[in-house]
Amino acid sequence: MAAYSQAIIYDIYNCNGEKRTVTYSNQMIDVLYAARGVFQFKDARQLTFSPNSKVKLEDLDKAAVTFRKAFPKNYWDQMLTPTVTLDNRPNENGKIWCESVLVDDDRKGHVKVLGAIRVIFAGDDATKERVHPKIEDIILITDKKELKRRYDHVTQLKIAAKRKTPPPGATGPVEPPPIRD
Repeated sequence: MAAYSQAIIYDIYNCNGEKRTVTYSNQMIDVLYAARGVFQFKDARQLTFSPNSKVKLEDLDKAAVTFRKAFPKNYWDQMLTPTVTLDNRPNENGKIWCESVLVDDDRKGHVKVLGAIRVIFAGDDATKERVHPKIEDIILITDKKELKRRYDHVTQLKIAAKRKTPPPGATGPVEPPPIRD
């Protein structure tokens, strides 16, 4: 077991309640792996950009170096990090976005937010866009004030959805979101 306490990823989807988010998730996974340094952004196979995108992959690779420095050396040792999926309600500005908030929970009430990744997609209809989602922007976040704001938002969403923090040793996705009528 890693010396560092439990890594947890909170994935927030701002997709107008659309639950079929696999095509968004596939791109988020590629962004996460590139941000971690597993491969460079230009080598990511799932990323599809909108014609209006201003994303420069070289700049993202540089930002990823800073992003990685925010994490303890052994943060990624846990092969299957518990992931809690949350639905952002109400939706923010009608935009489609997904955000991963990466935290460390020492299970004693101390949570440290280490970084966040936000991917903004083109369009405003997640049901229609999910077939071929196209990225408008990718933002790697390490600013302490922004991270606190994001964790406060995670806390609000967890309370609203009656979701709990995964138990120590949990792996992969935990506690699927409730099915709506």
